[in-house]
Amino acid sequence: MKFMMCTIFSILLFSGEGVAGTVSTLRDVGFSADGRYFSFTTTENDGMSDISCRTTTFINTVRNEWVGRPYRVCRYGGGEYSGVELRKRQRQSADARSEIKRLTNKLKIDVNNDGKRVVYREAFRYWKNSGSADAEFSKKGESITFSIDNNNRYRLQLSKKTVSSKKCEGMMFNHPPAVMSLHMRNLQTDKSTALQVDRGIPTTRGCPYHYRIQNVYTHQHGSRRVVVALLQYFSPSIEGPDERYLAVSGQLN
Repeated sequence: MKFMMCTIFSILLFSGEGVAGTVSTLRDVGFSADGRYFSFTTTENDGMSDISCRTTTFINTVRNEWVGRPYRVCRYGGGEYSGVELRKRQRQSADARSEIKRLTNKLKIDVNNDGKRVVYREAFRYWKNSGSADAEFSKKGESITFSIDNNNRYRLQLSKKTVSSKKCEGMMFNHPPAVMSLHMRNLQTDKSTALQVDRGIPTTRGCPYHYRIQNVYTHQHGSRRVVVALLQYFSPSIEGPDERYLAVSGQLN
């Protein structure tokens, strides 16, 4: 029975180009004037329900950590929830909207200030790139070089490593869960900096099995120069791969 369920799940997950989980689209990004804080907003759509959501995440770029948590604001149609449950979810969205406004003002985030975007790539979309999905998801990492001026070139090295995870054992997907590391090398000085090295799968990340670099931003204020890399990551769902974003930040060496 377990094998049969696994087979059924795999068929649902990886058959047909129209099958996809939640599609996350990157929207607004912005720094504070001093570059110490960064925020980004995504919209999420699972292609099946009449719920539309926007999630805003605030980052302390110096510490490479969240400020608060990701805040999700949703609009609900008539078919998913009603009564007490609908009102509860609407209150949660209203609270999240208020917190987004409060933090945007407190941290002095300017969505028109995206620093300097030094890397831009199209998102990998399973629903239109399913023919190359196995090749993409089997990659163990990637390397991307960027310049901030004629004298400063850097290379980002993204690596992933598969891990055992009890919480992911029942997910039954073709690609095992993975953690990631992101290093940055100054090509002029040959100095390497670890921006992030996962010690385990964060509880907030679900069961990710693939990561890729999408956008990279730099920001300079006086002597402070920061870099923020937005990574796409993928987790399994019964409809197909869920795609999400995470930010990794650090100081330009």
